[in-house]
Amino acid sequence: PGSVTSIGSYAFLKCTGLTTITIPDTIISIKDEAFSYCSGLSSITIPGSVENLGDNLFTNCNALSEISVFGEGENLKMVGDVLFHKDMTRIVWCSPEKSGSYEIPRTTKTIDSCAFESHRNLTSVTIPDSVTKIPMYAFNGCHCLETVEIPCSVTSIDKYAFSECKGLISITLPKSITYISEGLFSNCTGLTSIVIPDSVTKIGRRAFY
Repeated sequence: PGSVTSIGSYAFLKCTGLTTITIPDTIISIKDEAFSYCSGLSSITIPGSVENLGDNLFTNCNALSEISVFGEGENLKMVGDVLFHKDMTRIVWCSPEKSGSYEIPRTTKTIDSCAFESHRNLTSVTIPDSVTKIPMYAFNGCHCLETVEIPCSVTSIDKYAFSECKGLISITLPKSITYISEGLFSNCTGLTSIVIPDSVTKIGRRAFY
């Protein structure tokens, strides 16, 4: 209802039967993981005026195929099939219909966890040097992803960020990386070569499982 101004953390966590939701323009805040694990959620309508957006809103919402942004306000914006927040500095979500190559805009500073998860038609991604971290599960399950360009600005890549990327053949990690996290390339069955820089001091468990 229009009387609501905030949606709390985990408010709809694991509401697997929820398929659609419309958020009114009275909402100014949506907190962490509000819709996480809503596996049946296929569409959401959200106002562009939302000011505060928590982390990992759509973690494991693998059926989500459409987000519509309406009304005044520049806080949320759909650019093509990618949802951005705050002057296009943060990627919140990308449509699973995204295919081919994608060059992330240079305005981007952060990428949400699971933002590109299970995008099976994505073949290559270029990450700009404005990004310093690749979060967990960011590209998990992108089966057709063949190439990823990771700049030296990236100092950490969280666990399982590229797991299940079965089309990935080779990858070069930047010299800014010191730790290969848990499960990072697990089940990358097509991976034949990887360049690990001297800066790496630790390799997590199941990194190449």
